Amino acid sequence: MIFSASTEDPVVRISVPEGHYIIIPCSSPQWRKSDHMIWRFGDNQVIGKRSWDIVFDINRRKYDLLPDGSLLVKVLRPENSGEYYCNDYKAADLEVLTGQDYSVSAGGTILLPCKISDRLKQKWMFKKNRQSRRRVILLKYKNGTVTKEIDDPQNRFTTTDFELRILNLQPADGGEYFCNGLKTATVSVTTEAPDNTEELTTDETDRAPSQIV
Repeated sequence: MIFSASTEDPVVRISVPEGHYIIIPCSSPQWRKSDHMIWRFGDNQVIGKRSWDIVFDINRRKYDLLPDGSLLVKVLRPENSGEYYCNDYKAADLEVLTGQDYSVSAGGTILLPCKISDRLKQKWMFKKNRQSRRRVILLKYKNGTVTKEIDDPQNRFTTTDFELRILNLQPADGGEYFCNGLKTATVSVTTEAPDNTEELTTDETDRAPSQIV
């Protein structure tokens, strides 16, 4: 399963479960002018190099450099957590999550894979706590159409073929997430600063949440 995190803007802080893939776009503004790039992990570990269309010094069992300059990290492991640089520009601060209970920082991005990866249709639901009901976040149909059941003016909740992506995480996003009826993860969002975000109510109605922020 390809697990892509590429967006129009550079990915800075992103959390992804262990065992999946991630595609990190190059954030260097110069590389398209020079067509030379070096991807590094941490301070000085070279992942791979590219000169025009030639890729070298790369372990293809773990990584690949894509035609658009993005880095594909294959089968994520905890040791893949850290900072990734493209031509000395930070492209991602990656956190590889383990288990099924995730504690992540506010302001970052999380990718949650759908457990039923061979089905194009997805129904993502959210449950704040044990007393609350599951509520639909969004529906993705086989033809690619997506309908949201929440008020999401900032478009923080999006989906691809196999995942739910939540941008700019807030404490109120904490809870249990389900895809096609199966629990995907329990997420808690921590912050050191005071947060004025209103959490979801825990009433037992069937109404979808008006907002997840």
